[in-house]
Amino acid sequence: MLSPSAPAQHWCCGANKQGKFIRPAAPSFSPLPLPSVSLREKALKDSLPGLPLKFHWLATEDLMTNRRHISLTLITREVRSFGPVSKHGFYLAFQDYGGCMSLIAVRVFYRKCARVIQNGAVFQETLSGAESTSLVASRGVCIPNGEEVDVPIKLYCNGDGEWMVPIGRCMCKAGHEAVENGTVCRACPSAFFKPIQGDASCMQCPINSRTTNEGATNCVCRNGYYRTDSDPIQMPCTTVPSAPQNVLSIVNETSLMLEWQHPRESGGREDVVFNIICKSCGGGRGGCTRCGDNVQFVPRQLGLTEPRVYISDLLAHTQYTFEVQAVNGVSDQSPYSPQYSSVNITTNQAGV
Repeated sequence: MLSPSAPAQHWCCGANKQGKFIRPAAPSFSPLPLPSVSLREKALKDSLPGLPLKFHWLATEDLMTNRRHISLTLITREVRSFGPVSKHGFYLAFQDYGGCMSLIAVRVFYRKCARVIQNGAVFQETLSGAESTSLVASRGVCIPNGEEVDVPIKLYCNGDGEWMVPIGRCMCKAGHEAVENGTVCRACPSAFFKPIQGDASCMQCPINSRTTNEGATNCVCRNGYYRTDSDPIQMPCTTVPSAPQNVLSIVNETSLMLEWQHPRESGGREDVVFNIICKSCGGGRGGCTRCGDNVQFVPRQLGLTEPRVYISDLLAHTQYTFEVQAVNGVSDQSPYSPQYSSVNITTNQAGV
């Protein structure tokens, strides 16, 4: 088909001087441009409202005339849903009402939601409902070493074979962490632990501690190191402090001032305190014995937070030994006595 504005052109057969027939080259024709897809589909949809149509536009070529003709082929597609099927088979039948149309193809299919792991749970393959608006519920099962935290655990399979509307979830239990995008709960490796259920990763054991097996929920302290009941499990294990340093004594008749410096090693803790042990030596009793209750300690004898103490009401002309102990929060867990520094003094004449 020629453009209306194109000039008329004619061509025919002829002969050259040698008497041979020749045919000039065919004139060139410009085909009419196809309207845009959106305009074509809109025009047909407006003329056939309410039908589920799928359009295929074809341009065919007439080889005899070397002219192009625009031919539009309209293919309609209808989808019918039915079910659920209660038996092992079914029949499909088609009835011709005499319309000018052809049945090109029939496709029988069903949709399903594939097996998936989501929110820490496994959802098995689930067939969708018969209608596009159908929602089929599927119960999930926690992946190995996972535990339910919100119930029920559900996903819904829609009519297009897609999962939607997740409800509930599972989390990895203590001693296990989520890996591979939450599809696997893996046991914590050696020297790592996880104390509680949840999405957190395994943590490395604190200093001076270790695990005894994989999937540990806590780390145990190494020999010589301890943890109190109030210490968080993420805290390093600690040990007892060393002895106080540089004990200094100042005697004033039957009273005494003791001062010292903090131990070189605190055992890794900040709760170091000091105890004073008073021993009276000599007096014909052979050896040293604990001081009586008459001896006074200011501010106190045990649990001193400052490195000094004032001691009074000692006996005159008596030899004493004072032990200054350093202890901390784990000293009572050690099988050994606290480390200490000692000083020996002799009192003077009691004041009148």
